[in-house]
Amino acid sequence: MEVSMFKHIFSFKMFNYLLVAMAFLFATQSQVQAQSRSKKGWLGVGIQEMTPSMSKDYKLGNRTGLLITSVVEDSPADDAGLREDDVILTFSGKAVELSEEFSRTVRKTERGTKVSLLIMREGKEKKVEVTIGKKKRRHLFAWNDDNNFQFFMGRPQLGVQVHELNGDLAEYFKINEDDGVLITEVTEDSPAEAAGLKAGDVITMLDDEKISSHEDLIEALEDYEDGDVASVQFVRKGKSQNVEVELEGSDFNNLHFFGSGLHKRIRLHLPNAPRIEIAPKMHFEFKGRGKAI
Repeated sequence: MEVSMFKHIFSFKMFNYLLVAMAFLFATQSQVQAQSRSKKGWLGVGIQEMTPSMSKDYKLGNRTGLLITSVVEDSPADDAGLREDDVILTFSGKAVELSEEFSRTVRKTERGTKVSLLIMREGKEKKVEVTIGKKKRRHLFAWNDDNNFQFFMGRPQLGVQVHELNGDLAEYFKINEDDGVLITEVTEDSPAEAAGLKAGDVITMLDDEKISSHEDLIEALEDYEDGDVASVQFVRKGKSQNVEVELEGSDFNNLHFFGSGLHKRIRLHLPNAPRIEIAPKMHFEFKGRGKAI
């Protein structure tokens, strides 16, 4: 009877939480900026490597470059006047050629840094000054209370289930308790499986970002796009190793619930909606059988 009653209360809570999330998602129209622990730089362009025929069409001669295929609205690139079909020739005076190398360079550039780009536009060279910015988080909303919510919108997937280390696990894997997360399961046909990651590996870094918790890993993945390659540092049988993982996009919107020992995830297909980073502090009461939940 007690177990049945607990399940009923838990399900009722989850249902109410979901109703609040959906109502808040479609009712609000404002955006509030979030603070992110990630310090990766962001430019806000889609890029494509040049083929020999493209280089000829864009009159590059013997030079290398990257074609801008899209510019994110209100991004640093947009603010600097970069356009679709511009070709980036140099970044801070260095020639660019490989898209992944360029993306890594941008991510490692400190936010607020002014960078000089040499571009080719309609057959003419042009210098553009751009200030590297911070990528907007993909969380729709979150707030801190005894029970709180976080939305994760279409972030790239690594394809692992992880568990945070406690003292016993840390001792067994010969690693500090706050130095990684344990992979408990690798999804079939996922980027992690393709890269050779296995259950029992302990992820310690994603590129230059330290991973100490489940939330660290989620937040680190927020800075990547579908198809980006990330360097994963992990410990296997007491030895540190590195592997390159090509991240994969997700068609799902993931709703996470955290708080008071609660950790549930629900996957939803949601239509486009305003992106909200942090919701203002608020209090909700659900009246069911005379009790506030």
